[in-house]
Amino acid sequence: MLRTFLTLSILSLCSSYAQRVITRDDIKDPDELKAYDLKIQQFYATQTARKPLYLKSAKLATEKLADEILKDNIDYAILNIYPRWKAHLASRVGGQQQLILKAREAVKQMRDSKTEIVDIKVGTPTDIYYVHVRQKKGLAKVVYPFDYNFQKLVIVPLSKHVKFGKTNPETGKPYQAIQNSYQLAVYDEVAQTWSFIDGSGITVNDIRNLFPTIPLTIKEKLPKSGKTLK
Repeated sequence: MLRTFLTLSILSLCSSYAQRVITRDDIKDPDELKAYDLKIQQFYATQTARKPLYLKSAKLATEKLADEILKDNIDYAILNIYPRWKAHLASRVGGQQQLILKAREAVKQMRDSKTEIVDIKVGTPTDIYYVHVRQKKGLAKVVYPFDYNFQKLVIVPLSKHVKFGKTNPETGKPYQAIQNSYQLAVYDEVAQTWSFIDGSGITVNDIRNLFPTIPLTIKEKLPKSGKTLK
């Protein structure tokens, strides 16, 4: 499955590059073909072996994000939005400075209404998608798939415990809710950083517009959003 996905990812983007991409079909020498097959086996074996490490790293990075959100550190959250999604959001509100101002205003409105995020539980991710495929720079020739960088996209489930300022007349206590959502954690192996897309603010169409190689079946993998009132 991993091999098929990466193959489709590369081949769907080859036409966008002027530089010719060498694939297995281009190799005619038997010894070179044998060497290529061995290298490709090692390549996919390495990707598979690293999967648990990336999943663990994605969860840890999301836990850090959750901790900063609980501290109302909105600047940290804005700084770590996935760059291409952040550019899209900024274009809708008049620029990145306006995006920051609107986010800060949203936090202020929560405080004024005495709405509080009490806790954020980060679930365990299970799947990785290889997205936003780009050729490595400065190469005399490009051989698939070794001369490409892949961003890793991980779906990280979230559960937020929210307490509202309004009081439940039956209990005399503030209304509370458990809100289920997710973060899309994206690892850039060139920058070696994680960035995030809040699942509560993005649609499946948005995801596939950002990452055209993502299969339609991602819809089935996304945690169901919603909230349970307490």
